[in-house]
Amino acid sequence: MDNKEKSMVSAIFYLGSDAEQTYSYIEKACELIDAMFEHYEIIAVNDCEDRSAEYLKLRYQESDRSAPLTIVNMSVKQGVECAMNAGIDIAIGDYLFEFDNINSGLPAGVIMDCFRKSAEGYDIVTASPREGGTGTSKLFYRIFNRFSHSRGKIGTDGMHLLSRRAVNRLHAINSYIPYRKAAYAASGLRTATLNYDPATKFVSVKDDRTGKAIDALILYTDAAYRLSLFISLFMFAIAAAAGIYTLVVYLSLKPVAGWTTSMAVISAGFSGMFLLFAIVIKYLSLLVNLVFQNQKYLVASVDKVQHH
Repeated sequence: MDNKEKSMVSAIFYLGSDAEQTYSYIEKACELIDAMFEHYEIIAVNDCEDRSAEYLKLRYQESDRSAPLTIVNMSVKQGVECAMNAGIDIAIGDYLFEFDNINSGLPAGVIMDCFRKSAEGYDIVTASPREGGTGTSKLFYRIFNRFSHSRGKIGTDGMHLLSRRAVNRLHAINSYIPYRKAAYAASGLRTATLNYDPATKFVSVKDDRTGKAIDALILYTDAAYRLSLFISLFMFAIAAAAGIYTLVVYLSLKPVAGWTTSMAVISAGFSGMFLLFAIVIKYLSLLVNLVFQNQKYLVASVDKVQHH
């Protein structure tokens, strides 16, 4: 009796630089997915890791796996986020498994645990290691979760599972997703996190983490706005204090001719300028939220691979 799930799923992998390790990770994950699901597809995103892509293509052609393999070749190296967005956009599954880190130490059973959790009504399920991530990343997550108004929280992760409804919701919000886990938390859908003990040492993906963190804080939280507003108001307070000092000196002392006028003009000018900065920052914050970021990724080609 066939007890496999009937839902169509897409398994999306980000190819690492180590060809053999990458293929081994994909093969093990696909064995589990093949045992769990009757219909599935494999999508591998080649972010200018041509050796890994060619090795995967060769080994897959020699295998007896019947599921289709699609290799998405990026035009230039664009990082994990853009590459995974490209994979998500061509996926046709009812559920999407995202594997963007071959060094996540993800235990075998977690994949099915995530699917079972999604069956409880969660559109986005994240598998998160109990131990993993750097000190800077943990600090970033703490700041993000503190200033974000999202329903869900983010942290170090080893895998994501998305329902088709989640994918449609994300595309409806914006055509480009600069930081997936932040967008998932801000989607308004039900999310869940399953913690796991890594089977091997967890190693974070090397990427433009600083730039990605800044983008996420600007787009998905009000941390940057609050900081900018605080600085502007602080400088306004200093300028206002200078104005008060000028008035005190004028009333109690006999300053040099023209000093009072000059200081009054300077204090008033700086006070108005910093107050204006606070207003402009608020408008820019709103503009970013409305316009968002419309950057797109570049794909060179899409290869379909079948076993011999």
